Amino acid sequence: MNLSYFTLLRLCNELNEILPGKRLRRAVLSGTHELVVQTDTDIQLLLSASPTTGRIQLVNRLPDAAHPMPSWVEHHLCNCEILEIAQLPLERILLFGLRKRDRMGGERRYRLYVELIHRYNNVILTSEPDARILGALRRADGKRVRQRRIVPGEPYRLPPSQDRFSPHELTPTDLDGVLRTRADQPARALASAVAGLDASTAESLVAEAGVEPNVETTTETVERLLVRLRTLFDRPPFLDRPRILSRPGHPATIRTLRLSDVSGEVEHVCDSVSEAIERLADMDENRQHLDGDRQEAVAALNRRRASLERKVARITADLDDAGNAELYRKFGHILMAGLHRIRPRDASVTLPDVYDPAGPPATIPIKANKLPHENAAAYLKRSRKAEKARPILARRLESAQAELAGVDGFLERLKQAGDRDEVMTIRDELAASGWLTRRRQKPSAGRNAPVQAYPRRYVTSDGWTILV
Repeated sequence: MNLSYFTLLRLCNELNEILPGKRLRRAVLSGTHELVVQTDTDIQLLLSASPTTGRIQLVNRLPDAAHPMPSWVEHHLCNCEILEIAQLPLERILLFGLRKRDRMGGERRYRLYVELIHRYNNVILTSEPDARILGALRRADGKRVRQRRIVPGEPYRLPPSQDRFSPHELTPTDLDGVLRTRADQPARALASAVAGLDASTAESLVAEAGVEPNVETTTETVERLLVRLRTLFDRPPFLDRPRILSRPGHPATIRTLRLSDVSGEVEHVCDSVSEAIERLADMDENRQHLDGDRQEAVAALNRRRASLERKVARITADLDDAGNAELYRKFGHILMAGLHRIRPRDASVTLPDVYDPAGPPATIPIKANKLPHENAAAYLKRSRKAEKARPILARRLESAQAELAGVDGFLERLKQAGDRDEVMTIRDELAASGWLTRRRQKPSAGRNAPVQAYPRRYVTSDGWTILV
């Protein structure tokens, strides 16, 4: 999941309407890199630092704890009051200003950074004013990340800045040079050169300004694009209700801006950005499950296809050899007629052709470790086997080729399958055919299951039952 700068800006505005002044009452680590905090007014906020599904959104309930609570969450984050929520300029980083009061009236300030930079997603808590890291959902020491260390006690540093233009510092000359770097893909060139701009928004801006691929841009076009770009960042035209768009060959995205020339089909219209993020996360999870199920089935079919191709090659070679049945019979009879001319230990022999006495002699390969009559008998036996095997091999080849065509059909169906139900239907058919192993259910605990303790029962002489 890759949330854009404008999506997070709209989300920041929504969170500022409900969260400032609220106190973080509880927190739960619902996943390895997912933290859910609950306010004193029962508002749940998910902070995910997952490398693939990192996000921030409101959730309906507080989930069960999947992992022990980190000490920095319990000691510092819980019971903090949210003062403000801000987004760092042109960055996909949200900043929560926090304050915590103790029983003696003392006050401590914290900052919670939610970095949503795709595979570098993280949630980091720092102290103020020294900006020391108190804890993070994903630690990064110097062995893995050279740019900065994310470990408790280290000073917090922002992610390394990218070599991109600020929209307000970009000049017409700079913009014209950017468009010339990739004249065949001006939208991609614009998105990679301007900070805070995503590819989908860049496509809309380029289309509105009239920039076309591989066409020389005029000065008026460049200036029109620059004005439109600066206006977009100064006064973003947010939609009343965000939308989820999907395009063939591209992952679904959240559209929060009112722009023309937007390509893609609207999958959902949501009431809030948080709802859109939740729907998009569900779509990504379903897509990951779909891709996993599809890849497993495709891998099994490819293995079966390779096996069938080898089988077809072997049968074809045997069938070609069976076509020499008449030649083997001829060799056997020639050898029988000239046994007295065969010398021991010869690898081949040249004898008159009894079928064509006027023709050239026949040169026949033989085995040096066999007697002459054994070589002749071997050729005759080989001829009989080839004649009998020819129809059998033809049927086997036809069956193998039909099975190979069936495998290709399954591969094409998997390629065209659009939802998980279709993929699971194909998997069931493959399992019924024996090409794919059915998924086993998790075994029961069995003898390792905890034994339930029952009390001992005693009955007194007066008839009373005592449980011990």
